[in-house]
Amino acid sequence: VRASLQQMSLLDELDVNEDGDIDVHELLMAVKNRRTAEKTTKFTKRLMFGLLIAVFFIVMSTSMVTIVSIDLAKDAYVKNSRMVDDTGGTVQTSSADVKLAADGTAMVRGSCTTDDNGERCSQAAKTSLTKTLVPLIDLPRQSMQFLEAMDQVMYTRNGSVIMKKLTGFEWHSPSHMEMRLAGNGDARLFIKKGTAWIVDMQTAHTQ
Repeated sequence: VRASLQQMSLLDELDVNEDGDIDVHELLMAVKNRRTAEKTTKFTKRLMFGLLIAVFFIVMSTSMVTIVSIDLAKDAYVKNSRMVDDTGGTVQTSSADVKLAADGTAMVRGSCTTDDNGERCSQAAKTSLTKTLVPLIDLPRQSMQFLEAMDQVMYTRNGSVIMKKLTGFEWHSPSHMEMRLAGNGDARLFIKKGTAWIVDMQTAHTQ
């Protein structure tokens, strides 16, 4: 029987003492070495699997510790749209004239009294509002809520800048609004069909 080159190579590996003969002792050594290699491979696989699990738990525990540490380091939280401290109390401002009520509203400190029902404040603190300046030509593109919230108008006449408060408004249709301006004279601001203009009712001056 002729053996292939691969088979001859395997037989040469079994011939440990290289005497050209493969005896029982050499066969037993080959079987023993194979079993040892299989056990080593299984142990290596189990070791790698165990290391992967250990690394996973280490990463998860480190992340949890980091999250808990950050949460414990916070001095204040937002709860139900209110800023509260770690005891659940509403965070107070540093101003001596203003304090926060239980619902988070800024109140004048001097208007607060304490009775059997707790602390009560009767006067809300005034806060500065941010003004939004919109050119007259852009007014028709604003929402109805924006137009109804307007409180003053500035315009020029004969080289002078005039500012007037709004005293009221009327909606004649969704695209037709009339605003009454305060001050001397009877000025009106009209917004109709995508156009806005101001009319001085006494002089009939329009801009």
